[in-house]
This record gives sequence, C-alpha cells and structure tokens, in this order.
Amino acid sequence: MKKKILLILQYPPPNHGASFVGKMIKDSDFINSEFITHYVNSNLSNSTKLIGKFSFKKILVYTNIVTKVLYQLLFFKPDICYFSITSKTTGFFKDFFIGMLVKLFSSKVVFHFHNKGISTVENIFYYDFCYKVLFKNTKAIILSERLYFDVKKYFKRDDVYICPNGIPFFIDIPMNSPKSINSIKIRLLFLSNLFKTKGVKTLLKACKILDKKKFAYSCDFIGDEGDISKTDFEKIVNDLNLNHSVNYHGKKYGIEKNLFFINADIFIHPTSEDCFPIVLLEALKFSLPIISTNVGAIQDIVIDNYNGYVLKNIDSISLAKSIISLSLNPKLIDQMGCNSNKLFKEKYQQKVFENNFINILKII
Repeated sequence: MKKKILLILQYPPPNHGASFVGKMIKDSDFINSEFITHYVNSNLSNSTKLIGKFSFKKILVYTNIVTKVLYQLLFFKPDICYFSITSKTTGFFKDFFIGMLVKLFSSKVVFHFHNKGISTVENIFYYDFCYKVLFKNTKAIILSERLYFDVKKYFKRDDVYICPNGIPFFIDIPMNSPKSINSIKIRLLFLSNLFKTKGVKTLLKACKILDKKKFAYSCDFIGDEGDISKTDFEKIVNDLNLNHSVNYHGKKYGIEKNLFFINADIFIHPTSEDCFPIVLLEALKFSLPIISTNVGAIQDIVIDNYNGYVLKNIDSISLAKSIISLSLNPKLIDQMGCNSNKLFKEKYQQKVFENNFINILKII
C-alpha cells in the first residue's frame, strides 16, 4: 500500500532554491506516482523584497496556512509529514508553530533543510530550546554531508539523510540560437537576486580591477532586486565607471535566461552566505566553468581546478585574479565546461534527485 505523505513546502513566487525544489517535487509525476501526496504551500511572500518583512497580510496568509495544515492532519491523516523548514530568524519561528502542530498529529516527521544557520544560533537559549523541542524524535534531510555540522547537535547521524538537489535535464532554447563566438571579450555571467551576501559588490569591484588592467570582458547581471535595488546597483556601476562593460538585465526566465547561459564563457558566484545554490547546477548543465566560494556545500558542485575555481578569500582581488587566469586559457575554459556538464549528468539531474528523495521517504 502506498504511503500517505503530507508535504509542507514552498513554491514560487518568489523564486529561490527552496521554492524551485518545492515546485519540482509538487510537479513530479514520478514522486507523486510512488505515494499518495497532499501539499500545502508555506510561502508567506510573493516577492524576494518582502521576505523577512512584517505585514498584516502575512498574518492572514499564515492563518490560512495553519488552517490548511490542520485540515490535512485531521482528514488526510498522513503516514509521514514532510516539512521544508527555515533554519533560523523569523522564518524559523513561523515554521516552529506549524512544526509543533504537525508533531501532535503525526508520528513520523521529516524536516528538509534547504538552508543552514542552526549552528550559528544554537547557543542562544530560546533557539536551543525550540530546536530541542521541535526536532526531538524526528528525521532530517540535508543537501550534503558537508552540512551535517549544522544540525549535528539535534540529530543523530543515523537520523539524517543526504539528498542533493537536482534540476531538469531539458534545455528550452530556440533551435537557431547557437553560442555566440566572441574572441575579443570574455563574457561573465552573474545570476542571482541582488543581495549583498551573493557578492554583487565584490564582483563589481573585481570588474573595476579588470578595467584597470585593460582586460577585455563584459559582465551580465541577471536577477530580481534584493537588499540592493536597481537604483543602488546602477549608482555603484556609475561610481566605478563600469557602464561600458556591466549590464543589469533584471529578472529573466525560460528561453531568455537560458540564452544568457549559452552566450556566457564563465559563471561567477562570489557568495558569502549560501547552502547549495540551484543556479550553480544550471551553470553545470550549460557546460560553464564556475568561479565561486568555499561556502556551504558549494565544493560538491565546484571542484577546484576541475570544473572551476573555489576562492579561499572572498574579495575582489582574488576574484579578478581567478577570472584573468581562467580567461587566458581558452582550452581550460572548454575542458572545465565539459567537466561541469559531466558532473551534472552524473549527480545533479532531476531524475537522480527524485530517486534519492523517493528512497528516503520509503525507508523513513
């Protein structure tokens, strides 16, 4: 008999890693054919700019979410409750109440962590108390063995399962859109919402260094506004005199976004606070070498000197040096790009994720 599973997760909008994976799970014919599944969307915000900000509308949305979860617990009576939970800040306390509600009605609860940060606040008494109460006698899914340290205090290793994210293999592009050949300029691509922690300013300062060295390049920024607005971004670009080489294109989806990947030479992600960025999996799929940082589980995705460079120091000088070093070796760009695609096919396709996810839920 198929297990009944209640999945409490996020799906877009807004667009971020957890919501992307949440939608993929909800839309997966494979996952939904293996279980009897019901879903509740736990998103409070429909824009990245509203995340973490209070509004009375959010209270109404939250009340609706709690009501839907309670209804499912009472009438669907799931065998397993799966919850994609926020690790800390106000998002955690919003999820805490729902998690406790779930624990009252279900003997099997699994928390899926798409972010990290528990270890940074575990010594604060009210976090520690809430974590101990909520996570007692439950299971956890994390994205990498490298991230176990973050939940180690509250979960035994035997109660933790590893399930790296994956994305669809299919690439939606026009049939007549080959990669543009530009032997003069190296095309750099940054694709993320404009948050300081994503390294936006670090990359812009690195671009200024490239300018001073008279290095031929262009750098495209794709993504929604975050704690850096479009106005803020454009001011920094103007102040650094980068208008000739840096372009901000806003949000892009589908074919439009894919064309930027196709026409890029190197993908740049100088993040200082990340877990397992979905965008890096996209860069793998499009056979791009990647320059990123030693944060979260990024070293599972970017293997230093194999399919890119992992920066030890997150600063503009180190980033500029890595860009120049890779750009001066076209054969290395091609080889690292091929290695990226190979890694994607082996580990990060959607079907690999679905198999892992299904097997975990079957043995819990």
